[in-house]
Amino acid sequence: MDIVLLRYQISDNNCPMDIPALFVRQSRDYFGEYLAKIETAIAPLTVEQVWWRPNEASNSIGNLMLHLAGNVRQWM
Repeated sequence: MDIVLLRYQISDNNCPMDIPALFVRQSRDYFGEYLAKIETAIAPLTVEQVWWRPNEASNSIGNLMLHLAGNVRQWM
């Protein structure tokens, strides 16, 4: 975490950024990176594969994506 924070420690005018702004900026960067990875991973799947569950105790990929989207909307 410290290494990642150093990436954004100094703003354009060489003043330290405040922590909330740093958090939002870093979160947006991560969201962009991971969204692209998720899209690449599910692109080759059919609708049936996205909603398939191996058993009653497991979640489908689609269900996990719905939970992830809800979590992102709640916190962003």
